Amino acid sequence: MSVITSGNPGLNSTSPALTQGKVENATIAAANVEQSHTFPANTKAFMLQARGNAKIKMSFDAGTSGTTFHTIWPGAFYCRDSIAAASTTIYFQSPLAGLVVELTSWA
Repeated sequence: MSVITSGNPGLNSTSPALTQGKVENATIAAANVEQSHTFPANTKAFMLQARGNAKIKMSFDAGTSGTTFHTIWPGAFYCRDSIAAASTTIYFQSPLAGLVVELTSWA
């Protein structure tokens, strides 16, 4: 189940108990070039947003962040909770090189 909210991920009644979060930053190396981020093992929830004024194009499949993606607009964030996978990798890109992507995850 995915939830997009303006609140904190993991606070609905269907979510498992979460540990302390882990904050990571990834810098977009080149404009419009896909890069990936693998969250720590057994991540149950994550959130990402841009630190700056550019959109992020995000997908869950390699090679698709430029064609079939979810747009995270400047000032918005994306959350996903209730993840049951042992490993979670996302793929993203932005039209702005140097954009910092803030990633927070909970196990």
